[in-house]
Amino acid sequence: MKFFTVTFLICCTVLLSSCLIQAPKYSMLENVMKLKPGLTLQQVNDTLDLEPYNIKNRDSSGKYTIIYKYRVYDRSTIPFFLKRKNGVTVKGKFVTLLAHFDKNNLLTSFDTCTDCDGEDLKEKKLNIATLVVIVTVVLPAVLVLIGLK
Repeated sequence: MKFFTVTFLICCTVLLSSCLIQAPKYSMLENVMKLKPGLTLQQVNDTLDLEPYNIKNRDSSGKYTIIYKYRVYDRSTIPFFLKRKNGVTVKGKFVTLLAHFDKNNLLTSFDTCTDCDGEDLKEKKLNIATLVVIVTVVLPAVLVLIGLK
């Protein structure tokens, strides 16, 4: 019984140790590609399906720059089989989008800022894949081990 209790506590600790990540709300690259100068602030928000992340600046003439976050796509592959376009498509890093608006709230231009701020992922997120592995592999193995004793 003591072994079961210790095993149960270890499993609970592993399951709950890295559960939450603090990350910005973001759009995806395909939405950013739909942007064009002349859109209103609300149209940009609707196109990106996202509210602004932050405001970078506003000058005395009424022009301002809004910050949005989006993610690009990367690929995952085994290094031994690395080729130009093979692998599995996965979500990549966060990128900062600077949207420049005039005093009439019309998008004049937009660009990507690669060195605007630091890491966007702060800490722990509930990783469903890890949870599934633990529940489907580790827990049955522990139960079998307990059953054998």
